[in-house]
Amino acid sequence: MKKNLFLILTLLIAITTNAQITITDADFGNTFFRAIQANDNTMDTAYIHVGNPGANQTWSFDSLHNDYIDTLQFMTVASTPFASSFASIANIAYTKTNSPGTYNFGNASSSGVNAIGLGLEPGTFPISLTTPAEAVILSTPETYMNFPSTYNSHFSVSTHGVVNDDTTFTYSIFHIDTVQIRTYITDSSLIDAWGTLTTPFGSAQALRQKFMEYTVDSIYVHDTTLGWQYSMQNIIDSTLTYRWFANGQGYPVVEILMNSTWLGDSTADWITSSNTGVPQLSNNISRIVLYPNPASTEVNILNSFNEVSYLYIYDMMGRLINEMPLRDKITTISTSEYSNGLYSYRVLDANNVPLSSGKFNIIK
Repeated sequence: MKKNLFLILTLLIAITTNAQITITDADFGNTFFRAIQANDNTMDTAYIHVGNPGANQTWSFDSLHNDYIDTLQFMTVASTPFASSFASIANIAYTKTNSPGTYNFGNASSSGVNAIGLGLEPGTFPISLTTPAEAVILSTPETYMNFPSTYNSHFSVSTHGVVNDDTTFTYSIFHIDTVQIRTYITDSSLIDAWGTLTTPFGSAQALRQKFMEYTVDSIYVHDTTLGWQYSMQNIIDSTLTYRWFANGQGYPVVEILMNSTWLGDSTADWITSSNTGVPQLSNNISRIVLYPNPASTEVNILNSFNEVSYLYIYDMMGRLINEMPLRDKITTISTSEYSNGLYSYRVLDANNVPLSSGKFNIIK
């Protein structure tokens, strides 16, 4: 009897350890969420694979590269230049540093996250460099994620939006004052796998979303005499993206866009640190993140501790070459006078208790 009980308990522990998770609105970032997102444009497909659908999968993404950094910042709709257009239909907005001039607006609730539209500053889509600032509101909210999401959760949605480009030119006998891009989007999503995800910053239980998007861009022109005319230019595209969601991370931990054949990996975005997320992936993950690494002229230190700490940098001979307090979430240090090579760093609290340590390279 005791032996059977032991076997049952062992089985229950194993099932609990590897059980699938549920993603809810509590796992999505609020209006103060901020994350540092790395992009891997040179993925080593010999070591990185999106894996297979199914239960209890293992995804090893600890070899992801950091080719460049993007900062993801959530904010209130009222704090954006497009508040008057979106305040009544959206409750969250975000920007990315690698998409300057673009504000993304959405609705986040207990039932899911939906994209509502875009706010585009002047010249964002410069066909003629005269694009005005405009609010692009989707005809139907585009679902990004449904809540609660579990294994085999799925949805599909269709929507469209219009981007105007004010311009003035003559083509043959036509006098064009506006070019318009009309985008039609059809999305399909399936949570097709669950398992254990590992990135360079730790491991977590995760759900994998298989997200397929089909778009058709039609270009229309407005003639001052004839009105709107279809320009006979359709751009058709389809994409397949895999996203991995974990509890408490605020945003997909890893997102991989497949290539045009849908058979191979193309690029990956992955969260290196956030003000609410990545440290919870594993208890031994550092709450101090230094990037880019390797660096050239400067490095940034993201400090997730809620207290003043102190940074010490040492050269290859172990000599202290720089020290400073870390009072802000992000501190930037000029490395323009550093020689090429390997450097180490330590972070201590006010009582000289070690908080973090690591190494970084300078390559010019």
